[in-house]
Amino acid sequence: MKLASISWLAASLLLAGLSASSAAAASGHLTLDVGGLKRTALIVEHARLKKARRPVVVVLHGYKGDGARIRRNLGLEAIFGASGAILVFPDAYEKRWAVSGPQRPNVDDPGFIRALATELVAQGIGDRRHIYIAGVSTGGMMALRIACENADMIAGAAIIGANMPKELSSACKPARPVPFLLINGTADPRMPYLGGATTDMDVDGPVVSTDETLAHFSQIAGCKDEPSEVALPSRGPKTGMRAVLERFEGCKVPVELVKIEGGGHGVPGPGGGGSSSGAANGPHNTDVDAARLIFEFFARLKGA
Repeated sequence: MKLASISWLAASLLLAGLSASSAAAASGHLTLDVGGLKRTALIVEHARLKKARRPVVVVLHGYKGDGARIRRNLGLEAIFGASGAILVFPDAYEKRWAVSGPQRPNVDDPGFIRALATELVAQGIGDRRHIYIAGVSTGGMMALRIACENADMIAGAAIIGANMPKELSSACKPARPVPFLLINGTADPRMPYLGGATTDMDVDGPVVSTDETLAHFSQIAGCKDEPSEVALPSRGPKTGMRAVLERFEGCKVPVELVKIEGGGHGVPGPGGGGSSSGAANGPHNTDVDAARLIFEFFARLKGA
């Protein structure tokens, strides 16, 4: 694959007006040619801008979004800032991900994500043993595809508001156990918790249920059949919603679900992850902060 731009670190310092000793964040764009298509990603570094290998967290936006938008809305940057991790916010081609292979055969999104990780490792700043992936909505579906097809590349995955496409589910066989966190609402009108057709997601075909999505990763990890359940503290207004942590036992790696009972499609947390409000997305939950849950999950894997 042709590398269109590799001097992103120098560019980021100039764009942000920062020196390498600054404690603030520096950001810039990395451009790659993947399969004949120009692909871009926003790269954000904090504090330790000297050349050193650090964890890389790749964050995938939802339908019609882009890297800059998910950077603003999800809130990961403020939480990961002091950790030294590199945050990568790729842009989907034409603002939509190829969540299953046949859907967009000319778009190699797994190859794009792999190329990003490879380039950061080649630059001497990314740690190939600590490449993590997170995704929201259709970005979460894309992250699921990466976890199914490229388990050798990632050290953990965190998904918000997504289930696996049925077409992908039938072929999903991770090459090794993948530490896995899923955060889903049971009253999501766009991404059905129990499986079925999605709404206004630009996804071909139905998705499987949350339980079936989890099963791919709990089985390969050798987990026991029934997870333990712990109700998480209620921190928001009394809405009738409840957040429950389901943690599988006996696993080779952590496999967990944060189930938002009565929750909708928005990103749980104080800001909502930039999701629009109203009936289209269902009820928004503030009992848990999804960005912090992701940080804490990756930190337990020595990724932050």
